[in-house]
Amino acid sequence: MIHGHTLDIGDVNNDGHLDIFTAEMAKWTRNPTPADHPEAKSWILFNDGKANFRPEVITTGQGWHEGRLADLDNDGDLDLLNKPYTWQAPRLDIYLNNGTGPTKRPRKQPRN
Repeated sequence: MIHGHTLDIGDVNNDGHLDIFTAEMAKWTRNPTPADHPEAKSWILFNDGKANFRPEVITTGQGWHEGRLADLDNDGDLDLLNKPYTWQAPRLDIYLNNGTGPTKRPRKQPRN
């Protein structure tokens, strides 16, 4: 992690376990160009519920500053919201989770 400035927790894949979302900044100095870290990455660390996390790179070459997990399209799953600090700003980047909504889990049957 180089100059991380994003950290959020939520159940991204709707498996009932909290995942970790984190990302790096691409630009933090005031000089207009070039980016300080042009290979900046963002990751989701998927939790298997047994204290094991599987990292997955989501983006490379995008600057993140205080990115967030939120259900931006109101379909029941978590999406990613990003705005850079100064690099290629102003702008907003929205990454929609596949749009299928939360996984349907069978309800537990009441015991008699």
